Amino acid sequence: MSVITLRLPADVKRRLQALASSRGESLNHLLESIAVQALVAEETTRRVWIRRSRGSVPRAMAVLDRVPARKPLPGDRMPKKRSRSGR
Repeated sequence: MSVITLRLPADVKRRLQALASSRGESLNHLLESIAVQALVAEETTRRVWIRRSRGSVPRAMAVLDRVPARKPLPGDRMPKKRSRSGR
């Protein structure tokens, strides 16, 4: 485990402390969780881009071309689109 000094504006520290308290955890644990989430998001994005670069549109289309042309089975239909307001 490493120790770091983190400089934050007082208001940000207060808000983070309140969030940690509302979750029943320490400020240190909250900041560790936030840091891990940021790392996972970055690593996931990097992996997606790497896989994307190895992909092939013609091969993907060839796979889709093998899907039989038939009407959807009951329950296969996409739900009707909802408006952005959710109505």
